[in-house]
Amino acid sequence: MSGIKFTIGLVLWKKRGPTRNLSVSKKSTTQGTLTIKVNEHINRTVGKDAQHLITECRCVVQKISKLNVVKWSNLVVEHRNNLYNSVMDEFEPVESENSKIVVHKEINSQYQNYRYRLHKIFLKYDTKEEAKRKEGVELSEIDLYEFSRHSKKKGELVNDKAKETLEKMKELKATTSMTTKEICKKEVGYIPGQVRARSASKKQTDEIVERLRTEIEENRRKADTTKQRAAAIYKQFKNLEEQQKETKELYQQLLAKMNELSK
Repeated sequence: MSGIKFTIGLVLWKKRGPTRNLSVSKKSTTQGTLTIKVNEHINRTVGKDAQHLITECRCVVQKISKLNVVKWSNLVVEHRNNLYNSVMDEFEPVESENSKIVVHKEINSQYQNYRYRLHKIFLKYDTKEEAKRKEGVELSEIDLYEFSRHSKKKGELVNDKAKETLEKMKELKATTSMTTKEICKKEVGYIPGQVRARSASKKQTDEIVERLRTEIEENRRKADTTKQRAAAIYKQFKNLEEQQKETKELYQQLLAKMNELSK
């Protein structure tokens, strides 16, 4: 086999890039590492990259911090240094010891905020077991439409058109037997998001929708019939009540006449 050469080709796969604090990743890619400037009078980071540092601290804390201690000071020094080094990967090294302290304080602040937010979620439950139990929430297509058009900054939907469309869809959901998919197709022309990894075929979906619509209409008819019967019974009851009242009045009149005659 001598004389035969084998060439092994290497296939380079595109790796998944960063998913958080993308502004830092993009800026560091195009302009190099970012800089940290500290105002010595207020011991705070300042300058154009200050907000990037705050965001990076928050992302690193949420990704790799250990939450099994109450205070930042209870974390082992090695882990605190790991957090610091992870944050500083995107920034120019700082020489001043005071600057390092300021960065550590910012990481500490984000650590405490993160623990507080998690604790608030924990307090919503009555027991520790309930808090630890993972429960998925099924979102409808209308919910996905509302979620995708909600502005955190405004605290509401992004514009009046989105608000009007959402109100129409919610009204259709409350007053018709249409599915949320059908409503979204009617109002926005498509189905927002992908709720399930794999959906049923169109034929199966149509059959299920038709069957459910028939059941809903049948239940509505039964409900209407029950309501009519209840109204009729209530009317009879009111009539009996009126008759009882009239009978009582006649009895009182008769009793009064009998008393007059007995005198």
